Formats: sequence, C-alpha cells, structure tokens
Amino acid sequence: MPKNQNFFQENLIKAYLKATDWLYGPLAWAYDLVAWLVSFGYWSRLRRDALAFLTPGKILETGFGTGSLMIEMKRRGLDVTGIDTSWQMQWVTGRKSLHQDLALRQICGRVQSLPFSQSMFSNVLSTFPTNYITDPDTLAEICRVLTPAGRWVIVGLGLRFKSRVKQFLAGWFLGDWENTWIKSFTDRAEQAGFAPRLILYETDAYVLPILMLEKNHEN
Repeated sequence: MPKNQNFFQENLIKAYLKATDWLYGPLAWAYDLVAWLVSFGYWSRLRRDALAFLTPGKILETGFGTGSLMIEMKRRGLDVTGIDTSWQMQWVTGRKSLHQDLALRQICGRVQSLPFSQSMFSNVLSTFPTNYITDPDTLAEICRVLTPAGRWVIVGLGLRFKSRVKQFLAGWFLGDWENTWIKSFTDRAEQAGFAPRLILYETDAYVLPILMLEKNHEN
C-alpha cells in the first residue's frame, strides 16, 4: 500500500475508534441507528451469523453494546452473560430487556479483569470488538475463563461486501480478511495459548471472516 494511502487509512481508523468511544458513551442512544447505517442494514444479521459457531454450554458476550444480540440469544434459550464497561450501554440494554420482559445477566466491568471463576464458560463471543480485544490481559483472561474445550468466536475483524459500491464505501473501516491486522492478532492469540481458525462465511451479500480461537492443548 502506498505511504499516503496507508497514512490516510490509519487516520480514518483512528477517527473511527474515537467515534466508537462516543457511541459507547454519551451517544449510546444512537448506536443501533449508526451501526445499521454503516453496515447498509446488515448489522444485526452480521452478528447473528456468529451464533451458528457456538458450542453447547454457557456463553459470555464481551462488549454487548445495546444488548440486541444478547436478547436474541436469550430468546433462543441460550445461557448467556454479558459484560460491558459502558454504563450508558448498560442503561440502553436494561431498557430494551425491560420492554421485552426479559431478565438478562449484564455486568459492568472490563474484559481485561473478568469477575468470573476459571473454566466457567464454554463460549466467549465478541462481535465488532473495539481495541480492548488486542490487550494481552484480554487474551489471558478469556483463556482463563474458557473451559478446556471452550471456544472464543470473534466477528467483525473484517468484512467484504459483494457489491463494489458498498465495499468501496465501507471497506476503509470494516476492512477485509486479507489485512495484516488479522494476521497480527492471530499471532498474538497463538502466543497466548489459542489455536486460531479463520472461517470465511459467505452469504448472498457479503463474505464475513469468523475467527474461532480454541485452547491449544499442546501448550
């Protein structure tokens, strides 16, 4: 990639991360609308795609945001707990669950310091995670709370629309699986004791990379 293009992309990503800070804070009320717009209406579908890759057992959703996916899992009868640092997101999720007469287990806390015992969850689910995902403490903590046969499913490290126009408009912040960032993250995950597997999940409208991390029993 040319230096100028790389510099432009890096600054756009920084701006995007700053925007997510606002959306997870004072603009949490607008999160669902913004997410729907930037994904051309596919936001909920993109996250639901991850559910097909979960194994039976307890689920921890990290960074659950406005709670829509957690509510979907609860409706399906899944045993799910959510953790998010944003009290604004906690409030939005609480209002949603109250409106739909659902009782959710939602915890305000950091993924880098999970308040759970060892080997408590069969699945950890992270969809369109923010930069907490790369923290070494995050990797260590998720490895700790997963069962020996547990699985960490991550969606949102990349996306490729089949429409050239949509890909052009969204590609700078949603990226695709060919970028070096995913390779860098999987290398870190391996060092933390995970065996990564990348699935390219193809639909009529997009190809979605789904990263599955399982404990490496050879370590």
